Amino acid sequence: MSNLSQAERDKLPLSSFGDPANRKYPIVDASDVSDAASLIGKAPAFKRAAIKARIIAIARRKGFPIPDAWK
Repeated sequence: MSNLSQAERDKLPLSSFGDPANRKYPIVDASDVSDAASLIGKAPAFKRAAIKARIIAIARRKGFPIPDAWK
């Protein structure tokens, strides 16, 4: 994931997070998408589908590639 300082992370809008309620899975650059995909298994099982959908939506909105496993 991006090497964000806490201050930088705090300034990100909620729309940049795969899990905005907990401010987890920030998507700032293309590498964050694949990093989030590899870490999604750590999310609670009942939230994974929603988080995955948000990450995909953020990636599409920002023009980042979606991991092949998620296509």
